[in-house]
Amino acid sequence: MLKKSLKLAIAAFLSLVTAEAQATDIQASGVITGISLSGPANYSFRIFVKQNNVDQLSQCTYSFAYMNEWSNDNYNAKVASLLTAFSMGKSIYLYLGKDSSTNFCRIIDFTVYS
Repeated sequence: MLKKSLKLAIAAFLSLVTAEAQATDIQASGVITGISLSGPANYSFRIFVKQNNVDQLSQCTYSFAYMNEWSNDNYNAKVASLLTAFSMGKSIYLYLGKDSSTNFCRIIDFTVYS
């Protein structure tokens, strides 16, 4: 009985740790209206998103969300997917992490949909 309780406690703890690691500050959706590229550590891949002609990233510094290659797993696939969504005019749903000191918004994850 004690082993089962311990296993349940460990599973509950791990699910909380995983959920906290996946937490995001901001969620936004719309169509990518612009893309900007910069240096490797200078918010290198940036997107601008609007829905019904309203900026969906106004709470982020300079109204863009970014990814840096050196700090983002699966960077190339994510960039390719966002470029495809942009070129096809597809809608996206973004999960963003917002830096509390600078208000820059980092793309954590996203979904492309019709």
